[in-house]
Amino acid sequence: MLFDTGATHTTLDVDFVKEAFPEVILHPLAVPNSNVQQQVYIFKVPSMTIGTTTVGDFYMMATDLKNLALQMKVPVRGIVGLNVMQHQPFLLSLGTGSVTWSPLPLEGFTTLPKPEGAPERVILPIKTPLEKTIYLLLDSGASYSFVPEEAWEASDKPLLLSTTDVNSTQARQFMYGVEGPMDFGGLAPNVTPIVLAKGSKRPSLLGADILSLIDVYVDVPTRTLRAKWYGAKRTKNKTSTTEAKEETLLQ
Repeated sequence: MLFDTGATHTTLDVDFVKEAFPEVILHPLAVPNSNVQQQVYIFKVPSMTIGTTTVGDFYMMATDLKNLALQMKVPVRGIVGLNVMQHQPFLLSLGTGSVTWSPLPLEGFTTLPKPEGAPERVILPIKTPLEKTIYLLLDSGASYSFVPEEAWEASDKPLLLSTTDVNSTQARQFMYGVEGPMDFGGLAPNVTPIVLAKGSKRPSLLGADILSLIDVYVDVPTRTLRAKWYGAKRTKNKTSTTEAKEETLLQ
């Protein structure tokens, strides 16, 4: 399972659902304003355990995730989204490739400003080296962090990326930003995000390249965020997602 804080909903691979839960009834779903080109289904899970919390009659989506699995080079049974994460606080540690539900105690963590925006998104206000305040979507499902051109100086170092969603993979060229402090409010590590050209439709976000250097505690209902900076010594996981040590169980 891919743990994706940038996904609002939890989606399983449709073939996995048919194999693992043959009793489940898949209902075709029309998703308005969605970029998903494959057929999407919705189905009900009678009971699901998330950490120490059990939720009844939980609804999930299903679609074909083969393209994502090919790009990740690992089997992808599903994407865990915020509608699961909201039921239990968690500690996300991409540097060690782990997720811990209801982690306590937390020592040496800095409390970050409360996230902005709608409750189904975790959006962080940060200050850039150009003294601009911008808002980044917390997105553990993205390999890289992106910031707007007007808020961060671009370097002359290009980067060719294969960008992937559930539909397709495309190659595009981007520019790294000049290394500088990304101020979360009490925590300001030096980082090199990717700079988005003016007019880009890609959202600004905080991805795995920076998240792999930080442990982040997230409590979605109370909008509480805490973080601890570890730096390059903790970088063990180059992927854009993590597999939870404490599995989300379907019953």
